Amino acid sequence: MRLVDLSLVADTVYGLQLVALPAPKAVMDGTGGAFVWLRFDPDTALAWLNAAAAVLRTAVPGGPVDAIQWSPTLRPVSGRGGFLLGRDRHKGVLGKAHWLAIADSAPGWQAEITAREADSLLHLFLTLSPQARLDGSAGAAPDKDNVDRPVIIVQQPQPASRGSRNRVAAQFVVGADGRVEPESFVVVLAASPRLASEAWEVVRASRFEPAQRQGRPVRQLVQLLIARP
Repeated sequence: MRLVDLSLVADTVYGLQLVALPAPKAVMDGTGGAFVWLRFDPDTALAWLNAAAAVLRTAVPGGPVDAIQWSPTLRPVSGRGGFLLGRDRHKGVLGKAHWLAIADSAPGWQAEITAREADSLLHLFLTLSPQARLDGSAGAAPDKDNVDRPVIIVQQPQPASRGSRNRVAAQFVVGADGRVEPESFVVVLAASPRLASEAWEVVRASRFEPAQRQGRPVRQLVQLLIARP
């Protein structure tokens, strides 16, 4: 199974984020339109790195003779899903094949990657984790898991670009008044700068109902995949 794309982003407010867009036939639930967006505590990611690197380089004593030797699961902030790296093990010896596994609350899949790609992912975690932080202040906009009713998209225009590769993952904050806060808009993953610009036009022209908590409208961080098949 091949991933269309994968991106790691160090956000100065929302921690370390991983976004993965699968190829349409690689999604286990068969929808072809799902994507995974996980947020990690930077400190947790740094603690996970050593264990993951050890698993990729050294056979674990007492493990299955023939299996994939997996790293510990890196758990996201929400507590759902996870991220693992592994390596084929044959007759107790680590083979050349490396594996990446990602799971969210609904979709989940694994993909074979090269040793260089596995090392690059570990290097990205090591580089980006110190640049990220989680803002736990009262002024930080919560995500959909921390409101009573998430933001509702009332109206959203279709993007101009067509095709499964023209998908853009963006995040932004919808205020208590239902309007997008322009300075909060960030494209996390896009195939080209043109698509990033089109994504902003789609979001800017969209209408939202604000999130609610305890019966009152509140700001919310929105993570959105913008695509047109």
